[in-house]
Amino acid sequence: MNLRRRRLSPDFIAAPAEPPVPVEVRIADLDAQAREAFLAGDKAKADRLLDLRNAIRPASHVDSIIDNRRENP
Repeated sequence: MNLRRRRLSPDFIAAPAEPPVPVEVRIADLDAQAREAFLAGDKAKADRLLDLRNAIRPASHVDSIIDNRRENP
């Protein structure tokens, strides 16, 4: 029975994970992509992007920093 611990080779050492992207940045990116798709006339893509956006945060939430500051000065 082999009781010595095996050393990990450099191939098994993982790179550090990137920090998660804030929700507001993801929502702003999806909004910009949806706007571009709508202006280009690709309504199906715009609808899909809006569905992805609404899955992150439904439209009933405060959607802008300005509206949030009005409600919570």
